[in-house]
Amino acid sequence: MKKVYFTLHLGIIGEEDSGKEVFITYLNKNSINPTIPEKSEYYLIHNRVPLKIKIYLTNNIKELIEDKENIKRLDIIIVTLNLYNVSSFTKFNFDEFNDLCIKFDFKGISILALIDTHLTKKFNRSNILRIDRYSVVEKVKKYNIIYCFEIQNDTIDIMELFHKVFNEFIFKFQLSNPELFERLINYGKILLSHNKG
Repeated sequence: MKKVYFTLHLGIIGEEDSGKEVFITYLNKNSINPTIPEKSEYYLIHNRVPLKIKIYLTNNIKELIEDKENIKRLDIIIVTLNLYNVSSFTKFNFDEFNDLCIKFDFKGISILALIDTHLTKKFNRSNILRIDRYSVVEKVKKYNIIYCFEIQNDTIDIMELFHKVFNEFIFKFQLSNPELFERLINYGKILLSHNKG
């Protein structure tokens, strides 16, 4: 049977201390086929649907815009901020984010992910400042960012984020192209049976 994947293009933007690598770690752990790092492609099965996730990982918005001619499209944009780095939130340029959406004619799902970068360490968080939730909600509303997630568990929270986003795309695709969706499900069954064996 011909390989059939539902492809999603995912841009992840975040400074070096933002914790953005947790998304790559999660995709690596859950990928059904090993990926070539240079290609940044991850293959997963989500609710019986085979997915190919193409990743564009950048430190800032400018880098993503400069790479525009190499990026076919963006379906999902995740902006990552270190939950305990208040200045990362205050200096993040949301107007530039708006420009990015305009330049890419972006109509996908935008996410602001506040990541506890001490995920794997026992760490007393009670005495350090964190990004103010009220300020985050205001920004999210102002810039029409669809989802805001606080990542405090590098498995459960990431799984919940991807579950919500993938389900939304799969549902829309199922409605728009039922025949191809059936082919996807059938190929997903074949992949699942091979991975079990």
